[in-house]
Amino acid sequence: MTDQVLVVYAGTRGYLDNIPVKDINDFEKSLLAFFSNNTKAITLWKSVSEHGQISSKLDEELKNVFEGFTQNIKKSNDEFI
Repeated sequence: MTDQVLVVYAGTRGYLDNIPVKDINDFEKSLLAFFSNNTKAITLWKSVSEHGQISSKLDEELKNVFEGFTQNIKKSNDEFI
């Protein structure tokens, strides 16, 4: 369920706005892999899972992680990888 929350978060916060529809599934897989391998992201994933909600503090931390994730995608390629 936490994975779904993070994907919905990405969509509702505009992180999918510039991703072509055909690449959404790949974006989701990359995002969830990132949340499985990045130390800060893992901590946030656990926090979402344990609390079942996103507090304003957690929201700010998620924004920072999502910004970093999407910036890495943009730097890697003009298109989603």
